[in-house]
Amino acid sequence: MKYNVMRKWVKALRSGKYKQGVGKLKSSNGSFCCLGVLRDISPYPHQPSDALTSVLGGPGHQRVRNWSGLRTACGHRIDNHDARSLASFNDSGWSFKRIATFIEKNWRRL
Repeated sequence: MKYNVMRKWVKALRSGKYKQGVGKLKSSNGSFCCLGVLRDISPYPHQPSDALTSVLGGPGHQRVRNWSGLRTACGHRIDNHDARSLASFNDSGWSFKRIATFIEKNWRRL
């Protein structure tokens, strides 16, 4: 992913501005998946369809991935067949701060 986007995303995840949720980019209660935070800081605002997905897949989300340089819809780390993703970390209980640290260490492979 792009370094400047990584820095902005990590800052947003650590800011305390976002309530963490699971299963959706942005829930009706105002909570976000870590990938929803990426969508929120992007130049592309959330759409009603975002409430139906937990990944940056499909044509509407492709602009966010292109802008950020994120390689996969779920934020998989690309190396040695690693099946873990940012979406799975988020939904398994990793805090935004822990996810931010992972992103900082692995941004070149995301």
